[in-house]
Amino acid sequence: MPSPLQGLGRGAKASAEALAILDDQAHLFAAWPTWRDDVKKGKNLGESPCAVLLAQLAALDEKRSLAEYRKTSIELLRSAAAGENPMAGLTPTVPAGATLTARTPEYREAEARGVKAAGAGAVVVV
Repeated sequence: MPSPLQGLGRGAKASAEALAILDDQAHLFAAWPTWRDDVKKGKNLGESPCAVLLAQLAALDEKRSLAEYRKTSIELLRSAAAGENPMAGLTPTVPAGATLTARTPEYREAEARGVKAAGAGAVVVV
């Protein structure tokens, strides 16, 4: 099912569902106070920072519903506040990998690959 955010910022009109998602996360748009009116009027926001963020949100929403992600995050935070451990009963394991010696060519090569890969990563703080 396509994301309700799909196409926003590229000329698409916002659905009621998309506006509800965005209203719930209005703090993300504090720097863009007129985004909602422009989207409601069907204006193309072009390459504005808001349009870029909307496109990124739509891409994320395609992979996993942002509403579901938010719901799960809230449940985990409530559990943590109540002193519950969602990892209780699980046994941590060390993933398979390589042991590298610092300052060797293999280490430097692996580090360079890691730095490059880190540029494509993200950290989400809830």
